[in-house]
Amino acid sequence: MDLSLELKKVYLSFKDQEILNIEHLSVYDGEKIGIIGANGQGKSTLLDLISGQLKADAGTIEQYIEFKYLKQIGEETVDELDYEWLSRMQVPMQDYDDLSGGQQRKFMLSQVFSQYPQGMLLDEPTTHLDQESIDELIREIQYYHGTMLIVSHNRYFLNATVQKIWEITEGKVVIYNGNYDDYEYEKEKAALEIARYNEKLVKEKKLLERAIANKEAKISKQADNVAKNLKRSIKPDRYSATKSKDSVQKAAYRQVKAMNTRLSKLGDFEKIEEERELNFPLPQSLILYNKFPIMADGLTIKGGEKILLDRINFQFPLGKVIALSGPNGSGKSSLLRRIIEGDKHLILSPKLKIVSYGQRDYELQSELPLLQYLTKQSDYDTGLIRSLLAQLGFNHSQMRTSVNKLSGGQATKVVLAETFIQPSNLLILDEPTNFIDLGTIKALERFIKAYQGTIILTSHDREFVEKVADVKYEISEGKLYQVNWAVEKLLFL
Repeated sequence: MDLSLELKKVYLSFKDQEILNIEHLSVYDGEKIGIIGANGQGKSTLLDLISGQLKADAGTIEQYIEFKYLKQIGEETVDELDYEWLSRMQVPMQDYDDLSGGQQRKFMLSQVFSQYPQGMLLDEPTTHLDQESIDELIREIQYYHGTMLIVSHNRYFLNATVQKIWEITEGKVVIYNGNYDDYEYEKEKAALEIARYNEKLVKEKKLLERAIANKEAKISKQADNVAKNLKRSIKPDRYSATKSKDSVQKAAYRQVKAMNTRLSKLGDFEKIEEERELNFPLPQSLILYNKFPIMADGLTIKGGEKILLDRINFQFPLGKVIALSGPNGSGKSSLLRRIIEGDKHLILSPKLKIVSYGQRDYELQSELPLLQYLTKQSDYDTGLIRSLLAQLGFNHSQMRTSVNKLSGGQATKVVLAETFIQPSNLLILDEPTNFIDLGTIKALERFIKAYQGTIILTSHDREFVEKVADVKYEISEGKLYQVNWAVEKLLFL
């Protein structure tokens, strides 16, 4: 199999901080590789290096084929557009600036696929795409015979498209064969091996420490006995008694020293992260008893002159996670905004306390340290908030960092944490998985399971929805349908 790409001794730093340090990576013709890692670890930077848009401090990057690059934020071009592809992706024929975020993303994908290059670099290609468009993109990638490197946090998408995973962590790239599920299996197996090693180490250390303590106690007792015997003995025997005492103690001390040496050679525990179980209890004042605290009776929602939802009725149940799905522009976000703002055709429990999280960039201005900043906003104890931040990937040093000095990705995580610690009994989450890494998505799944109120969310991340949703609704052609897990539609007239 011929080489498509090769990286040798590639090094990149920024302000004396190491970003990437890659000894050697090879990519062969036809390989499809998923690139994952926490925000800020260098995934997009790696694609920038490969594409030539960024130069490394050291090392060589050899491209043996031409790669086309889809960046997270692209620009409009009209060269060699495949209008059949645009039609399949349901991109309307109108000015680029008038397209929605999802439509612009599909337009940019069309630019890349229309040229059918030998190699592609795709940075978060599923961002803003609805599920139908993601499935269409998956089919295109499966039929594509070239080489592809894909940065993505969408597990469903990675499972369907790649045969190898590159995980970037602390500047290094670790290679795993298989798709994302295979990667997770290998990670879980490694974590289990570490746990078993730690358990074995604990047992061995306890046995040795107990043996050392027993031996030292025995030495002390023997020394006392020799001293007592020495006092009772007659003078001619004192020399021999002292000699006997020294011989016994020296032998015992040698045994203790040998055991301590063995103890030191056992090594330290390998680090393994433990997930503390979270719980977000509702205060008494926010406990609801309505079986359906959010209901609609003949609700209509327009987007400009277009009717998005036409006289819909629904009853959203108490304490459930309710997922809304539908094509881009179908009215999901508009329905969430209407619930927040209120409407005469909505019947909301008077005790409803809503907190929302939206899909946008966040810039925080506070100069307070992160832990203090969040603690001041919540009635939860510092221990819970510290655990919440740890699960979002913040270390102790970062928890003491001023909020306004955090990166954009970190600020997004802070706002996500704020959403769950503020007093509420209804959370509205609009595409919460956009622009967050896989580790944060998994933390979000745990937060949702720990929340005791009602949650309404939108997401195009199918695996995320399957993991968290109790009830699923779909918007189609101006109507709202409840979808059971057998994908049967029940029309709410």
